[in-house]
Amino acid sequence: YYGEITIGNQTFKTIFDLGSSDLWIPSQDCTTYSCSNHKRFNESLSETFEPIGTPFTIEYGAGSVIGITGKDNVLVGGIKSIGQIFGLAQEEDGGLFISAEYDGIFGMGFDALSEINTATPFSNMVKQKAVTNPYFGLYLQRSNDNGDVGTLTLGDIDTTKFTGKLSYNNVSTIKGEYKAWIIDVDDISINGNKLNFKTRKALFDTGNNIVLSHIMMQKPIISSLMDHQNLWAIYCAL
Repeated sequence: YYGEITIGNQTFKTIFDLGSSDLWIPSQDCTTYSCSNHKRFNESLSETFEPIGTPFTIEYGAGSVIGITGKDNVLVGGIKSIGQIFGLAQEEDGGLFISAEYDGIFGMGFDALSEINTATPFSNMVKQKAVTNPYFGLYLQRSNDNGDVGTLTLGDIDTTKFTGKLSYNNVSTIKGEYKAWIIDVDDISINGNKLNFKTRKALFDTGNNIVLSHIMMQKPIISSLMDHQNLWAIYCAL
C-alpha cells in the first residue's frame, strides 16, 4: 500500500509502513539497479535541502538499505513536515526493491523504532501542529477492487469509511517503550471456530503482505481449513 509524497518539490511513491519508523528514498548517488529503476532524489533541485551526512543501515525482512541522512520539507496530502530528517539510500540490497512499484518507505511506527534516530514525519506534523489531532487512519483496498481507492487520513477520522462506533485498544510497549503498533488479541475464529487462545499480541504491519504466527497457533488454523485431501487454503473472504 503506497502513495505519493513530496520531498523538496520532488514527488516519490512510498509505502506507508506501520512496521518501521524511517523515511528514506533513493539518492541520486545510488547506482545499484534497484535505485536506477526508480525515482531518485536530486539535491540540486531543492532549495530547502540541507545535507547532514550521518550514515545509516536499515534491515528489512526483504532486504536492506545503506545511505546517509539529509533534511528537507516533506509534504503528504497537503500536510507538511518542515525540516524532516530522512534517509538518502546509496545502496539497496534485495530483489523486492528491484521490482517494487514504490521508490522508498515512509515509516509510520513510533519514534523509538527509528534506525536513523529521528522523529517520523507524522510525529513532526503533530509537534508542528500541522494536523488537528495526533492520530491517523488507513483505509485499505485491493488494487483490483471497484470504487474508491485506499486512503491515508492524517490528523482526523474519515467517518465515510465505516459504519457504527469505533472500538479502541491499548497499544503495547516493548521493554517500556512504544515502538510498533502492537495490541492484545482476544481470539481468532476460522469458519466460526474459535482458536481459544489467551494473552496473545499482534503486530499490525502495512508493509507486509503475509500473516505470521507461532507454529503452535498455526496447527488449529491449518486443521480447520484442511480438506479431505489434506490440503488447505485461506480464501480471500477471510
